[in-house]
Amino acid sequence: MPSASRSAPHIGFVVAAAVLAGRATAQTVHGSGTADKIPKFTSSTTLGDSVITERSGRIGIGTNNPQGVLDVFGGALFRGATTGTMFFANNGGTGPVVDFRSANVSRLFVANSGNVGIGTATPAATLDVAGDVAVSGRVVIDASGRWIGDPPIAAGRSPLQIATRRWYEANQTGISFPSGTNPIGIEFDGANLWVANDSTSSVTKIRASDGQTLGSFPVGIFPGAVVFDGANVWVTCAGNNSVTKIRGSNGDHLGVFSVNGPTALAFDGANVWVTNSGNLVTRFRANDGTNLGSFATGGTSASSVAFDGANLWVTNSGSNNVAKLRASDGANLGTFAVGRSPSGIAFDGANIWVSNIVTNDVTKLRASDGQPLGTFPVGDFPTGIAFDGASVWVANESDNTVTKLRASDGQNLGTFATGSTPRRIAFDGQNIWVTNGGSNTLSKF
Repeated sequence: MPSASRSAPHIGFVVAAAVLAGRATAQTVHGSGTADKIPKFTSSTTLGDSVITERSGRIGIGTNNPQGVLDVFGGALFRGATTGTMFFANNGGTGPVVDFRSANVSRLFVANSGNVGIGTATPAATLDVAGDVAVSGRVVIDASGRWIGDPPIAAGRSPLQIATRRWYEANQTGISFPSGTNPIGIEFDGANLWVANDSTSSVTKIRASDGQTLGSFPVGIFPGAVVFDGANVWVTCAGNNSVTKIRGSNGDHLGVFSVNGPTALAFDGANVWVTNSGNLVTRFRANDGTNLGSFATGGTSASSVAFDGANLWVTNSGSNNVAKLRASDGANLGTFAVGRSPSGIAFDGANIWVSNIVTNDVTKLRASDGQPLGTFPVGDFPTGIAFDGASVWVANESDNTVTKLRASDGQNLGTFATGSTPRRIAFDGQNIWVTNGGSNTLSKF
């Protein structure tokens, strides 16, 4: 039987089963060591300290004062012959399963609930990221209406986000940037602006962060209005009596769909609506362009359209009113008087705002019932209109200005110079962009 004896500072072991000349002998090994250290052979006959400490039922590797059942101080490598596997479990406990730290701050944290935190030790969701996320490839999300590959339609966006056209956060500041020739319509896709150039039958893609032109793509004749459906860009082409659909990621041409005299566009989360010269609004299924029918607007000369999360609102410039159509079936829910020659239209999350060209003002209607809430003077020949989350901006085409109105009460917050002949407005989450048809530029506020 092996026997052992210990007296500080020496440790002695009697080791059996050393085989010398074919027979078993006994040999004594001596050495010195430190309390709580697990010994190791420092030579064939000598013992000394290893890096492993056992204290109070805790094992330390690389530390003399282990703070857990196993406490490793230093790097670790786990590997197998062909594959490596690690399992972390916290069965019945309340603490974290995994907590990777640097500078004593949790960087990757797996809670006992199963939630994973990046940059936070209190993850409130399956994945909770505290900080910015950079993605170099495509965003591919699964399981119930979220993006798969190229997102089909407005992935993950609520009707209110779609209606207020709040796709993403953005961007920085600037002054004026070149565009194509005679720019009219403008739309923000979450990272870039798409501008319809009436005189060159094209749309230009411009990076919102710095105004850099990323490409120009051919469409039909006399492109005017633009809308983004969460993946693709739709453009009215009045000269061809059609709308063109192009892929937002690279500008690839995806189809042309007939509609007589198209003037404006809106997206409702599944369908694209097009106002047209027949006092109608036509609905196309966004994923394949199927024509789902045309619906009377209850007036004449339908010119603009906006979505409020449940309904479409259409300006009838020839009859000085706006129509409210139910998005699910196109039923007309009423027409409501506004100023003379209504042009642009926008939704602020609760109310509809309409620019009136002849009376040089904007009308505010409560979206729930069409109740007029006020009329507010702006500049000369107001056309484009947009909401930035707090204020309503109006392009005054004959004044070469934009007017900013506080959405809560219509208070005029200022008038700002643009380029020549401002026409349409888009909001990128931080800045207002205005197309200037007379100077072939974009103004950024």
